[in-house]
Amino acid sequence: MATLPREVIDAYTERLNALSAASRRVVAVQLAQIEYSDIADLREKVIAILEPVCAASSDTAAAYAAEFYDGVREAQSGAAIGAEAVSA
Repeated sequence: MATLPREVIDAYTERLNALSAASRRVVAVQLAQIEYSDIADLREKVIAILEPVCAASSDTAAAYAAEFYDGVREAQSGAAIGAEAVSA
């Protein structure tokens, strides 16, 4: 059985950390600009900010995971299976 190089895990971790940091920056900028009249209004505006950012980052993280899985599988068995990214 082949050994998975530490660099592969580190690269995957770095990609996820960069995605997380970028998502946090986008959300922070948008949250800082919110003007609201009451708590219900604030809630709706926060949801409107978070939903698309969470959806996009979830899709991207799923794609990264599929690529990582295929790389690990190929290293272990000699063949990738073309893993598909599915996020909810």
